[in-house]
Amino acid sequence: MAEGLLAVRLFPNPAQGYFVVESASSEAMRVEVSNLMGQVVNVTEASNGVARITTAGWAPAVYFVRTVSERGQNVARVTVL
Repeated sequence: MAEGLLAVRLFPNPAQGYFVVESASSEAMRVEVSNLMGQVVNVTEASNGVARITTAGWAPAVYFVRTVSERGQNVARVTVL
């Protein structure tokens, strides 16, 4: 894996029911969502550079979204209402 910053968009933020993570390129990526305690609450593999994450049943809070691909990685925050 290359050591670099992966350009991603995360929307809507704040999220209610779902959010989308979209890479600037259409390459495969892994999306890991964790809570503020560091517990991983969701892992998704996206083959086309787009992942739709459903937040049904999640506690309203701030979550960290880590995206990893061959080009690099990114960490963003999303607020779930």
